[in-house]
Amino acid sequence: MIQFKRELDIGNFQLNGHHTFTSADRGAIHFAKGGGGAADIYAGAVHYKSLVKSSLLSVKKDVQKADTAYWAQLVNSIDLATYQYKSDDNASHIRLSSIVDDVHDTKQWRLPDVFISRDEKGKLNGVDDSVLLNATLATVQEQTERD
Repeated sequence: MIQFKRELDIGNFQLNGHHTFTSADRGAIHFAKGGGGAADIYAGAVHYKSLVKSSLLSVKKDVQKADTAYWAQLVNSIDLATYQYKSDDNASHIRLSSIVDDVHDTKQWRLPDVFISRDEKGKLNGVDDSVLLNATLATVQEQTERD
């Protein structure tokens, strides 16, 4: 094991003894795959100031206005559950979300496939919060139109 007792500079990156990974020139830090494209990042709790999803029209194709009634129907079909993770201690707060059933052949929890995230090999990852958030927005729009 190699131990550093001070800041370590590697090119434009700096590592220090305070759990900090910084960009020396204050530019953005990109996580890329060896062959190009963005790499997935796995972490525990992520604390952030802003979360930005690329939504530029210039990078999209086949753009059509969404059918809010369809998306509202999908959102309303989701089974919600309260739970704790197996790794939580008994003092942890109760969690609420949809469930990606990766245990049963005949699914016990309803979650339309469009909300399920998979890795590059097709293995179930979890819930695609971006799609779920926008489908929830479509549900609100649909309900507002009815009122």
